[in-house]
Parts: sequence; C-alpha cells; structure tokens
Amino acid sequence: MKLARYWSRDGGEAVDPRGRRIRVVARGWSDESIDSARAKAREIAGRVAERVATGFARHEQYQYGNRPLPEPVLGFFPGAAITRNAYGALVLNADEMMFVDIDRQGFPKPGGSTDPVLEEIHGVVERHGLAARVYRTAAGYRAIVTNRRFQAGSAEAEALLQEFGAGPDVRPPV
Repeated sequence: MKLARYWSRDGGEAVDPRGRRIRVVARGWSDESIDSARAKAREIAGRVAERVATGFARHEQYQYGNRPLPEPVLGFFPGAAITRNAYGALVLNADEMMFVDIDRQGFPKPGGSTDPVLEEIHGVVERHGLAARVYRTAAGYRAIVTNRRFQAGSAEAEALLQEFGAGPDVRPPV
C-alpha cells in the first residue's frame, strides 16, 4: 500500500514514426512538495507518450504496489488506510490483503442458471487452498482472500490475479 501527500498533473509528448505528435497528461506524486509531484508527472507523461508513439501502450501487470493511490487518505491504521475513491466511496487499503475484482458483463442474474464465472472463481479458490468471501458487484464479482497474506506486486499475487481473470487485458473463457 503506497500513499502520497502531494499530487499534480503535467504533460509530455513524443513523435510517432509517421511524424504525428502524441500528447499525454499523467499524474505525479511526492511526499516532498507539489513541485516534485509535477516533475514526476512530467516524467511519467513523457514515458507514456513514448510508449504510445512506438505502438506499445499496454500494461503487463497491475499497477498496485508500483505507485501510490491517487485518493485522499481519511485515516491510517496498522497495515491499512481508509481512502475515498473517485466515486466518493470509502475504500479499505491493506498491505497484505488480496481484493480481487473480476469484472464480467452478461453474467446470469440471481435465480438464473448456474454462473460459470462464479464456478471459475470457486475453482481457483479450491486449487490454491484459499478461503475467500465473494460478492456480486455491478460489473461482476469481488473476491476477498481471508486466509493468506499476499504482497502487492509479487509474482505470486500477479499469477493469482491472472488465474482469477482479474489481470489487465485478461479475458479467460466464460
């Protein structure tokens, strides 16, 4: 869990092989000052613009653990913090607890036929000897692993997120 005191936005640009200018705006952060946050934003925007200009813009892993959360911190607890997300909801951020968002469109409504996404989630939980709470969300499901600790960004956590079908650009068969 990473949190930052100062946030800013700034732009960067690059030129693609056809000579077109690619402009990108990114967020930057710092615990030191707003100027440091702005410099970080400019650096990130420049890297992203270059990736877009060269045709490689996809992330290969979750960004959790790689950068701070751009959310106001409302309170700290040992190993956890409460933030407010862009929708105004309170969010629990925990150092070693895995929350898995499994977004799928078109899953059966309650009372309908067996849900293959839910079966897939239960299969992953069973294969790894996990205990999890699973909740239906507007976009699919959320699973909270309750019997194991995971370090955000670790190879183990990334592999499990992929297996759950929660990784970026992952579309397992349903």
